[in-house]
Amino acid sequence: MEYIEGVTKRITKEKAIEALDSILNSRLLVTEPVSSTDWKKAKEYFNKYNDQQIDLTDCLSFAIMERLNLDTALTFDNDFRVHGFNVLKWKR
Repeated sequence: MEYIEGVTKRITKEKAIEALDSILNSRLLVTEPVSSTDWKKAKEYFNKYNDQQIDLTDCLSFAIMERLNLDTALTFDNDFRVHGFNVLKWKR
C-alpha cells in the first residue's frame, strides 16, 4: 500500500490505479490480508518506537512479516533493520 501511496503522490493517481491493478492481478506478488492480531501488534510497535519516525504502515508490515515468518524486506529506509529484519536496499 505504501508503494501505491508513493505513486499517487509523486506521479499520478491514474498511474497508481494502474500499478494497484497490476499488483492485484499479479501471479508473482501476494497480497496478505491483515488480521486484528496484526493491528494490535502494529500498535504495540508504533508505541514502542515513539522516539523514532517509524510509521504505522511499517509497524503493520512488521507484524505481518513476523506472522508469515519472513525475515527480509526490500525497502527504501532503515526502519525494517531497526526492528531486526534483514534488509535489501532499493536503490533510487
